[in-house]
Amino acid sequence: RRRHRFPNGLPATDDGGASIKGSEKDGVGGTVEDAADTKIDGRKRPCRRARRKPAALRAAHRGWQTQPPSESSSSPPASPTCTASTNWVETHLWHTKRFHMSPPMFGWSIPLVHAGRGTAAALRLAHDNCTVQDASWSIDGGATTLSSSSVSDLIAVLGRVCGRQAEFLADKLVLSGLRWGGGTIHRLGAYPLGVIGPARFLFCRHNDEFCVGIFVHPAIRGDVVSVVADAAAESDVEVEGNVKVDQIESGVALVQVRGTRATEAIKRSLQPTSRPSRLPGKTSISFGWEKIGSSPRSHRTIPHGTVIPVDLDPILMGSKGYEDDQTSPARDDATEKVENDILSYVEGLSEYAASIAVKDILPASYFSSDGGSCFSMLISHRPQNLNSQLKHNAAVCGWDILCSPGIANDIFLSLNHSGTCAIGLAEEASAALEAEPPIPIFPRDYPDTACGQTYWSGRDTDWNVVRCCLEHGATGGRFKTQLKRIMKAAVLTKGNANAEAGKDSSDADGNDDATTDTKSSWYSPFRPIPWSSITTPNAEDEHEGKMVGIGSTGDSVEVVRGAYGAPFVQALHDSGHFVIAEHNEGRRRKRRPHRRVRPPQEAVQSNPLARDAATRHKNMCQTLLSSLSLPAMLRCHVYVEGRGTFDPQATIYQYAGDVEVLADDCFMLGCVVSGAFSTSR
Repeated sequence: RRRHRFPNGLPATDDGGASIKGSEKDGVGGTVEDAADTKIDGRKRPCRRARRKPAALRAAHRGWQTQPPSESSSSPPASPTCTASTNWVETHLWHTKRFHMSPPMFGWSIPLVHAGRGTAAALRLAHDNCTVQDASWSIDGGATTLSSSSVSDLIAVLGRVCGRQAEFLADKLVLSGLRWGGGTIHRLGAYPLGVIGPARFLFCRHNDEFCVGIFVHPAIRGDVVSVVADAAAESDVEVEGNVKVDQIESGVALVQVRGTRATEAIKRSLQPTSRPSRLPGKTSISFGWEKIGSSPRSHRTIPHGTVIPVDLDPILMGSKGYEDDQTSPARDDATEKVENDILSYVEGLSEYAASIAVKDILPASYFSSDGGSCFSMLISHRPQNLNSQLKHNAAVCGWDILCSPGIANDIFLSLNHSGTCAIGLAEEASAALEAEPPIPIFPRDYPDTACGQTYWSGRDTDWNVVRCCLEHGATGGRFKTQLKRIMKAAVLTKGNANAEAGKDSSDADGNDDATTDTKSSWYSPFRPIPWSSITTPNAEDEHEGKMVGIGSTGDSVEVVRGAYGAPFVQALHDSGHFVIAEHNEGRRRKRRPHRRVRPPQEAVQSNPLARDAATRHKNMCQTLLSSLSLPAMLRCHVYVEGRGTFDPQATIYQYAGDVEVLADDCFMLGCVVSGAFSTSR
């Protein structure tokens, strides 16, 4: 009725509620629903039914593929059809029918967890077959690029934000674009402190210039762009040319394939063909997918991050289905020969890296200068070069497919129709926790970053949704009830905050208080972890008598990682060992063996070290303690045999000999950030 009475929208009203003369004729004012009938460029806006067509919805949420260019870029402006503020992955409509989708977080709608199975089922499927995940959102659908006429200039700029001792800057295979590099981004001039977050780097040639793409989490994309731009703008004698900051045109999609049969799935459904590429000066070292695809276990042999440019031809199975052969592939002489060839190729890469100079490095050209052209590459994924023969590492070893967004949907559907299992954020985190050693997850395992502190504060709605997936997903079952409650609270909190922000500017002072009360009024199931109480045991608030937690003034948290943390990890390993009782397999039991019940107050102690070993260990610990210039924390993993579980947010205290009576000088040793029952060990 309202639309028939006011075709051009509701008339505008003054402060007293009276209609402004002439506003009804001109169609000034109106609600959001009436604004749908307004004219755009002389044409009437399509009706709601037309706007909700799948093609129109995809076009409206493809803003990450038509990002506004920088001042130095000559690409055309963003398409006017990308009107939505939330980005969608190319497989969003497929995921909405099968997954729990997140509310808008970090500018994306993220597939969280499968609606019909738990995380333990995904681990089991990865051990028997493989999994596929559309992780384009995890790299923010693109990459920040640094381009220059010299590789040395790029190394100098990255050394300011990643540290000159970063391992990937010294790896010539990474600088040649043959390997995917990894590191951390720091505040300008604050290395090794001031961590912003983890990042991945890919060197290549683009428009006859040397270029490096920086792939980061969407929550820190803005901070990384600002820090890198500041580092490139500063004048330094080491930087000879002009380093420009830009981004990859038309976006980048990331599809992750993990599992025991990842190589077989890619070969069967995508039919990759190698691109002709040879190393400069090493014409004999030429390796393509034809060799790698011949071995079903090639992703277990190739080093982590090896880049293989390919051309993909997705085959959509449609309604024919897929007859999966669950039998393991036979290990014949041909397969063994291929694996030996792969090892020879890896050795050839090492020889190439040792012989070439930095000034002679010539990376390959992966991204075409034409924004509409398709590109695709396979990147082996074996973090920390894990032992892929272990069963609990199968779910994290596989391939990363970096490709154009235009073919991402076909690649994903082709892999899914050929027998792979689609997973989301919760299943990926569960597989990372199952690995040996566990793979860190951002920002859960980065409490020294701004995002990590917000994550553990329990007061951010977006990170609470992620935290629910990580903590409840580690249990192995389904958790749709808890997830829906937290997502509903996130939507209500954002709606109330927007309503408060839209009030009259005259109530600005009261507006801030109202917004603060709104954020703190809803119940949060997560309590903050007092990280500062670990590094400063006596930190106590004099007024409230509570331990200082995240978000308080003067809170300084630092984590020792990488090469700096290796000596401390070695000290933990050398502190003692446990003797595991061997079961007598020859003795037959008439009933199923049950777990032996251990009293909860009983403590398990490791075997003491020999006198000489204990003296050496004590001296090493004293040396490490004297080398610390500031309080810091260390990330470690602990395995427990027997009954019991590790719950997140649990605290670990010093053992004083009597569990019932704690000594006054006992202090907190650490906090549990994640824990799960291992189905593979």
